[in-house]
Amino acid sequence: MHRLPRAPAGGLDEAARAPMPFHLGLNHPQFLYNPCNAGDKECIAADLLNSKFDGNKTAAQLRELDFYKQWGFTAAGYDAPNEHRAVLPYLKLSGVLTNDNGYSPSAWNPKLLFPDVFNATVQEYVAANVRSACEETRPYHENLIGYIWDDVPLFDIAHSQEQRGADWVTAMRCLPAGAPGRNAYYEFLAARYPGNLTGLCAAYEQPASACTSWDALDLCAVKNTQHPAMMSDDADFLPVIVDEYMGLCNTTIKECDPHANQFMDTVRVTTPDSVLKVIAKYADAASYQPGGDPEYNATGMERFHNVTGLPIIIADIGFSWPHPGYSKTEWHEYASQVDAGAAYAGYVHGAANSGFVLGLNKCMIIDRVVTQPETVLKPGMLDFEMNPHQPFTSKVKQANLAAAKLFEEARWR
Repeated sequence: MHRLPRAPAGGLDEAARAPMPFHLGLNHPQFLYNPCNAGDKECIAADLLNSKFDGNKTAAQLRELDFYKQWGFTAAGYDAPNEHRAVLPYLKLSGVLTNDNGYSPSAWNPKLLFPDVFNATVQEYVAANVRSACEETRPYHENLIGYIWDDVPLFDIAHSQEQRGADWVTAMRCLPAGAPGRNAYYEFLAARYPGNLTGLCAAYEQPASACTSWDALDLCAVKNTQHPAMMSDDADFLPVIVDEYMGLCNTTIKECDPHANQFMDTVRVTTPDSVLKVIAKYADAASYQPGGDPEYNATGMERFHNVTGLPIIIADIGFSWPHPGYSKTEWHEYASQVDAGAAYAGYVHGAANSGFVLGLNKCMIIDRVVTQPETVLKPGMLDFEMNPHQPFTSKVKQANLAAAKLFEEARWR
């Protein structure tokens, strides 16, 4: 069993400590054998599938397993094919808020959404996605580390407004009259300003003509970033939204996979403590994606651990160095492969030695070029011809092989 030990209440059983080993995963193996997405500038994967594997996807997937073993990775990360799930621990990333039904875009990902999670139709859509993730992985539940529902949505209101000019609370505020999410938002305000609509309008600097009654009140056009009182209220309503969503995911997965581990959504350094506390209600461990820290940030990791009271997995992290022909690379760019490899080793050492980080998953097995809208190279372990990047790959292997012993020493301190 690779699952976290479970206490009767559903949390991590600290008394048991085992059997969850420290795992090191490598995400996105599909880019070695799947056709590229329409937005990609180069279709390396499709070329490799034909040129290296004669179009045989299974052969490509089995070759990847050889790479995993050779490099010291002990888990398949997420986006793993069934050939990997059958023999390695893995994560299931579902994307339950992602659809093409016209909800407002969220974060840096235009497919990640701000749906009305109070709406029964949306709730059934989310629940159906959760059930689909469960059924897809059912033959391989024995090796399933746990479920991650969505990949780094921007919960932080100010950051979300800065990145996209939208946020989840504003999306609820701007729903049509009678929509469940809009009703929940105005019920929250009415409870926050009981019998004091005039006080709310004064705090939000709205004219008296706009505040004749709660039914007539329409705050959609009011920018929360320009009104501190609204921003404060929005920050307190945000966890109400998140609780509705995560509570639904929790209930649904337990009906399908009662012993499942959930990591909820992957959070970043900008995720507010109020959202982390909601995650703590439902998750078995917190899924975290570092952003911008060139070195392992023990203080930042401890913040997530302390606020949630949960162990942590580093869900996805990339390492970059200059590549001839590409002026921009994804993630922090180190001066050389040696420096990038040293940084990876520092993250692995820090995580394994923390006593509460249960695993780390590196992004990308192979180089990938995307346009978002700039042309950006996402460095992997392999170049476009499937040659390992050296000395980066050797540094990664060395760090991986040292991690298990560090973790065992740290967890029993």
